[in-house]
Amino acid sequence: MAISQNNVITHGLTGKIGDLLVFKRQFGKTVVTKIPAKTTIAPTSNQTEVKDRFTLASKFAKQVLQNPVLSLQYATMAKKGQRVYNAAFADYFVAPSLSDPRGVYDGGVGTQLVIKAIDNYEVKEVQLAIYDSTGDLVEEGNATLLISGVDWQFTCATAFANPTGCKLLWSATDWAGNTTELEITV
Repeated sequence: MAISQNNVITHGLTGKIGDLLVFKRQFGKTVVTKIPAKTTIAPTSNQTEVKDRFTLASKFAKQVLQNPVLSLQYATMAKKGQRVYNAAFADYFVAPSLSDPRGVYDGGVGTQLVIKAIDNYEVKEVQLAIYDSTGDLVEEGNATLLISGVDWQFTCATAFANPTGCKLLWSATDWAGNTTELEITV
């Protein structure tokens, strides 16, 4: 890659020149690229799906820029040199992952259950809902982020006499609204 310092001809130049080159500014530098080629081949269903996801990600990232709270949140999560728009755009594509559940649900008050939740940027919240063997809700609530930064702990507040067959439904949500669920049967 060639780099030209203080070029008086191209400094600050933007736009298209003929049908060959495009000049644009990125991170305070002038960048030259070839003009993108358009195809006449009809897109596949997978390509259309990806294009639609890109459109939705772009709309989400633009909404983040308009929302001072989310914009600040993504500014703190952005990697070095990354713009808020790009961080929000990237976060839209990746849902959190849940793994490594720890603790044994015995129906007792004070029982602590822990799960690992990881996202490409940051997990916003983790919730746990506990259902009995017939599907009735026993209790639900938010888990608390532990000092590890990836482990979330839920402390049971409701006593339940017969935990056999209960279902623990963990869910993790990131700032882009992506949610992942993990169901565990006791």
